[in-house]
Amino acid sequence: VAKNILENTFKNVKRMPYGNPGYDFICGRGFKVDVKSSRLHRRKEHLPRWEFKINYNKTAEYFILLGFGEGYINTEPKKIWFVPATEVNMYKNLCIREDSHKWDAYERPIQPVLDQCDDMRNGGV
Repeated sequence: VAKNILENTFKNVKRMPYGNPGYDFICGRGFKVDVKSSRLHRRKEHLPRWEFKINYNKTAEYFILLGFGEGYINTEPKKIWFVPATEVNMYKNLCIREDSHKWDAYERPIQPVLDQCDDMRNGGV
């Protein structure tokens, strides 16, 4: 779902075939972009957070991290970050707390993603 949303949200992207190692898209400028998504996790004794499996990926040049709301049904995207790989490729799992501001510099407006979700729900795309 995240790849479909993002493929239609960003312009001039080429989607790679399923199972392509290391990245999901090549953007208009030729950068390799890997897409990761996570629902918001709430656990006892932990603040709510998104968990992204980066798996020490050194192939991608950028990561798009898409954070969904809680649960598995009817969740809406809540946050999107566009992060240079050099900031995250040293992690197996990257956790971003809901109240964290560490990644604010990489956050992008969520409205275009929400618009794309609406289009998909209404039979577009």
